Amino acid sequence: MPPQAASAAATGFAPYGNGYEYTESRQIIARKLAMVRDERLPIVIVHEKYQSGPCILVDFNDSRLLIDKPRDWPGKRKTIRVIFRDKARLWNHFYCKVMQATKDTLVTTFPAQFFLLQRRQHYRVEAPRGSTVSFGYKERQIDGLEVKNISAGGLLMCSRSPLEFPPQADIHDLLIALPVKDASEPLLLTCRKATIVRSEEIKHSKSVCFGVEFQPTAKEEDALIRYVRQRELEVLRTAAAV
Repeated sequence: MPPQAASAAATGFAPYGNGYEYTESRQIIARKLAMVRDERLPIVIVHEKYQSGPCILVDFNDSRLLIDKPRDWPGKRKTIRVIFRDKARLWNHFYCKVMQATKDTLVTTFPAQFFLLQRRQHYRVEAPRGSTVSFGYKERQIDGLEVKNISAGGLLMCSRSPLEFPPQADIHDLLIALPVKDASEPLLLTCRKATIVRSEEIKHSKSVCFGVEFQPTAKEEDALIRYVRQRELEVLRTAAAV
């Protein structure tokens, strides 16, 4: 980190890169932890090859945290990453070390840094390799375009075959197939209506990509949000090099 960022992080939040801000202020970290504890926000514990279900921060002081011990806690790593969403639906995380594991509690160190991921309302996650989308355009059916990323508000799809759409082209009956790890069948999501809002030729891959904006029903939007949240957590878990 640049010296000015480290100095700013001592008393507030400073840029960290890749959309993150971070702080090393114990006062701010304590306020954040108090919010998690008092509002009983669900937290998830991750380390290499492990991700817990939702658990809670029971209590803390200026030297340690008491965390509800996950039932499947493997007890094989000391350094863990704690992840949660705040009321603004932004991801927060911090690292700490497990000092003791009792029957129902993990006792950890107080975190030295606290990270906040700032981003737009509809955060896009990278789609798993092999993700595709099929849809109708006027009287034509278009199948098997590659999905690059997806959010609750839209997706980016690409084609290596020549394909053109007029500006703000309406498409319908989208069927999005998303591979799921350790599952034989992909997860299928649908959206009744959408609009192609932009296109871009990718010369190095000899393909053309299209930005799609969903017009989902409430049920379709709920399914999209659930998937994006789960996929986002998977990506965060993979990135946790602890």
